[in-house]
Amino acid sequence: NSSANEGTPEISSDGLELYFESDRPGGYGLDDIYVTTRATTEDDWGTPVNLGPTINSSLWEHCPTISADGLTLLFDLDIPAGDLMVTRRATKDDDWGEPVNLGHSASGHWASDISADDSTLYFTSDHDGGQGGSDIWQVPIIPVVDFNGDGRVDTADISIMAGYWHTDEPLCDIGPTPLGDGIVDAQDLLVLTEYLAKEKVDVEADIAAIEEVLNQYAVSANAGDLELWLSLHADDVVKMPPDAPAIFGKEDLRANFKPAFDNFNTICVIYPEETQVDGDLGFARGTYTLSITPKAGGETISVMPDGKYLTICKRQADGSWKISHDCYNSNVPPTQE
Repeated sequence: NSSANEGTPEISSDGLELYFESDRPGGYGLDDIYVTTRATTEDDWGTPVNLGPTINSSLWEHCPTISADGLTLLFDLDIPAGDLMVTRRATKDDDWGEPVNLGHSASGHWASDISADDSTLYFTSDHDGGQGGSDIWQVPIIPVVDFNGDGRVDTADISIMAGYWHTDEPLCDIGPTPLGDGIVDAQDLLVLTEYLAKEKVDVEADIAAIEEVLNQYAVSANAGDLELWLSLHADDVVKMPPDAPAIFGKEDLRANFKPAFDNFNTICVIYPEETQVDGDLGFARGTYTLSITPKAGGETISVMPDGKYLTICKRQADGSWKISHDCYNSNVPPTQE
């Protein structure tokens, strides 16, 4: 402490660095960020050191926050509508790098803090949508791992990282989180493989979603709900009759199947056997049974007692799955067809 103002103290996780703001003489602006260190937690604090012109300016730097690994420093720039700034250093013995603005808005953002696992950033803001004047907000810290922007984290992204191996390319410097360490190496590959694993989990979710589409196919047929049945199909559907494939859209589907929905009650049961996902395409095969009963009266007819299907689904822009190709056969004697 001095005869000037000292405030917003932040201590490092190892207890050996103490960051704070002060308007003491000899600084670069209104309030600057300083750090004092000690060799052990039993020692006294050393003489505070100004972080220098790379961090401090003629404006107001305040509310410093140090990450758990001691390599990332966040602070607020100016008042009242402050911006959140971030700077990195390769090791605790290196100088802090050029600060980066995390994004300016008309609202103020200040008093930030990072969770111990570096996964969440907390801050104060008077941003629209809050409960009052200034509220506490949080946002996840997520590394960008889709390097080529194709919407998937896969081997193509591994190849891109390999091309920048042992360089300081910021695109691939994602580990350790939150902002890397200045070199593309095994730390970055470790983060990338974590997201590859998550991508694998997403495949299981896609398989479940495709099987639910097939389940809704049977539900809508049994309920006689033509609109629900149509909603399960992509806008351009490929039906594959025995003679040759024919391409037609939903209106063709409606015209083709409306007589069946209007005149028959249906009992359809689907038995999935295998579902696979390859990117934005899903492949499902299995067996099904189909019986129909005329609504005008009459006996129930087992149209497909041992049917087989092969259905191709396509991922839509909103992430949902729709049927795009539908191939099926009845395996019934020709006299009953």
